[in-house]
Amino acid sequence: MKSRRNVFVRSIRQDEAQMYFQWATESSINEFDPDVALSDTSTTWCAYDRDGPLAYQTLQQPIFLESLAPRPGITKEQAALALKELTQNAITQAHLRGIKEIYFLGSDKDTDEFASNHIFERVNMPLFRLKVKDLTCG
Repeated sequence: MKSRRNVFVRSIRQDEAQMYFQWATESSINEFDPDVALSDTSTTWCAYDRDGPLAYQTLQQPIFLESLAPRPGITKEQAALALKELTQNAITQAHLRGIKEIYFLGSDKDTDEFASNHIFERVNMPLFRLKVKDLTCG
């Protein structure tokens, strides 16, 4: 019976930073952004086995704007103004917390248009979600 190799996870070590950046920039499976890795609110982790590092991954703490709940019957202009001010609040919160990115998940034509016509950039990547509360034990 072939034994399974153990893989463990730990924080990146300072002497591995150059290797991490080299692997990340050479990898064809991601859109590496060095600013994210260098952010004060990000941490980089290393998966390793007995032969050394296998992979690195940075965890960042962005702000994610959740669903907008407008008052029934408000005008598009009122909704746009509310969304503008709520976005400005998110920017202020990001500055206060040292967070470098804010995400807006579009699901409505009008709010998508608001986001794309203002300061948000469209990210053309699949989005996947894991709800921790839905994980089962054992």
